[in-house]
Amino acid sequence: MFTYDHIFKEKKNILIVTAHPDDSLVYFGALINKLRKDSKNVYVVVVTNGARGSGDKQISEDDLSKQRIEEEAQALAFLKVSKTNFTCLQYKDGEAVMDAVYPFARDASFFPEHAKEGIEPHTMYDILLTDEITCTFDFDYTEDLETKKAAMRMHKSQFDEEFITDVVETVKSGDRYLEKFFYVKLQW
Repeated sequence: MFTYDHIFKEKKNILIVTAHPDDSLVYFGALINKLRKDSKNVYVVVVTNGARGSGDKQISEDDLSKQRIEEEAQALAFLKVSKTNFTCLQYKDGEAVMDAVYPFARDASFFPEHAKEGIEPHTMYDILLTDEITCTFDFDYTEDLETKKAAMRMHKSQFDEEFITDVVETVKSGDRYLEKFFYVKLQW
């Protein structure tokens, strides 16, 4: 098993990429809180705008996406992630994140338009994937349970108190509250 210090001690900038507005709170909320307490620069990129994430037949996709993105911004601000460190790419649901992280970010030929914008390729060496089954890194946030729950409550369009309780109680070991990850260390 890996530890928080093993993964994050020498890092100053952390990028969290999720598919939907609210995933960062469900899967990484307590970790984001700890990273900010340790004065790490946390950046959050959400690939989709969440426009299709509702059973409500009355709300339009435009209204839902605006609401979900604002809820994400508020929840991240609560965790002390600056609005300037949050970006939503505004895709509709169904995008693949891993391809963009590796190898596409590393190789200039995938995005030649980036060179025109002055954006250089970047190699990712450390990746945390959400995975409760093949877990190699448990992040214990028991002392900050209420902070994670408070941040999740800001996603009113998605979560009620019962859902929040289910999220935190499901990934628990004994009396300890955990976020579970599969840590990947790329060699090249």
